[in-house]
Amino acid sequence: HKVAQLGGDALIAATKAGHIGIVDMLSKAGISMDKRDELGQTALFHAVRRHDKPLIDLLIDRGVDKGASDHQDKTAWVLAIEEGDWELIIRLLDETACSRFPQAWNQTPIQWARKRGHGAAAAILEELQ
Repeated sequence: HKVAQLGGDALIAATKAGHIGIVDMLSKAGISMDKRDELGQTALFHAVRRHDKPLIDLLIDRGVDKGASDHQDKTAWVLAIEEGDWELIIRLLDETACSRFPQAWNQTPIQWARKRGHGAAAAILEELQ
């Protein structure tokens, strides 16, 4: 259990720093890509925050749960909308992304993006409908 915890901490730290080689090594060593930090966020959240597309691709290839939500019920896809990064919005979009949008917000992803001034992201989401 202690090794898994340390590996999870190392995964989050490596992702925050953008060390794709270390993330790859940890994955090959059997560390789960779904380990969470104190906010309930997986490495994918941190890679999205960095706009690190190669690292995001590695995490997805290694089985990270794209639909994992943090303590605020946010997913990495919602973070990509907040960041306004159309490539990440598309990369993280799957058939269930909209259904995992926090129901407590009582809005569609498009409404939410527009209300927060993410017009470009809202336009992308409209095109993808």
